[in-house]
Amino acid sequence: MAHEFRQYICFECNWVGDWATIVMLLLALSFETGWHHSKHKVKHSYHFGDLQEQAARPSDSSGSLTDDLHSKVKHTRLSKELVDRAGNEFMILGFLAFCIFIFNVSGGFDWCTSVSQASDFDLPLSAAEWLHLAEFIHMQLFFAMLLYFALMSRVVKGSENKIKLWEKMCMKWTSSSGSKAMSMRRGSSLSTMDTDLESYACWREYFITRMVQWQQQRPAIFHDLM
Repeated sequence: MAHEFRQYICFECNWVGDWATIVMLLLALSFETGWHHSKHKVKHSYHFGDLQEQAARPSDSSGSLTDDLHSKVKHTRLSKELVDRAGNEFMILGFLAFCIFIFNVSGGFDWCTSVSQASDFDLPLSAAEWLHLAEFIHMQLFFAMLLYFALMSRVVKGSENKIKLWEKMCMKWTSSSGSKAMSMRRGSSLSTMDTDLESYACWREYFITRMVQWQQQRPAIFHDLM
């Protein structure tokens, strides 16, 4: 009987902790939504030289279409993007710590204590216990964030190595050795090709084939994106 009672108390404590976690996650999502909205709003804000670029853009028609397309392409630096996102997420954790502090000094946990004493559930019975619960959940989110970004750092590192390899293969493909490799690939001596270059050639042919099929099957979407 005592064992079942202890399990019941633990269940109620976990229930309170789960609801506190949900509240913190909702606060974090609200802050992140506002942050990204503000960041997107100022992304194309004015900087010195905008007026000169706008004035020169209509008259600058000497460049080819390929040069224009390449000038619009902005490749993402994955490591920088990861660090920026990590900074944003840890800033959100700081916002949660600020919310806990304000709720504590404004007497919010005292109010929770008055509610818990009148409830049939086994809730924390003092403001200190409520504060401890909130800080404990905050630390859980912090360590979960550390684990997540430690994992993503390995993923990003592997992705950068793979993309760097593809870029090297692209340069090799477009060079004189790449032209020779192309003729070798079209012939019967495929086994003599570089393994990485062979893999790149297969993926390149697959990508071009799929892009041509996409252009034929969905021309409107293709031209809108390209």
